[in-house]
Amino acid sequence: MLRTAGNKIMWLGHATFQITTSTSRVILIDPWVEGNPSFPAAMKQFPRVDLILVSHGHSDHMGSAVSLARAHNAPVAAIYELATWFG
Repeated sequence: MLRTAGNKIMWLGHATFQITTSTSRVILIDPWVEGNPSFPAAMKQFPRVDLILVSHGHSDHMGSAVSLARAHNAPVAAIYELATWFG
């Protein structure tokens, strides 16, 4: 059994996950929205994003990171080389 202590984890296709914490913070992991065939159409608008985590630099893991970070003023955490590229 997965005990999430009030956190909610939702798969949004491919490697994209949304974690909503018990304090309503929204964390996206490997956000690939546009062009992701398995991303749910009804979820393409995010009312809030507090943090974006990117595992590596393939487009199917970081494809929407920059646009979402800008739209929500959300920090992006990634390995050094990728973080430098985002900067």
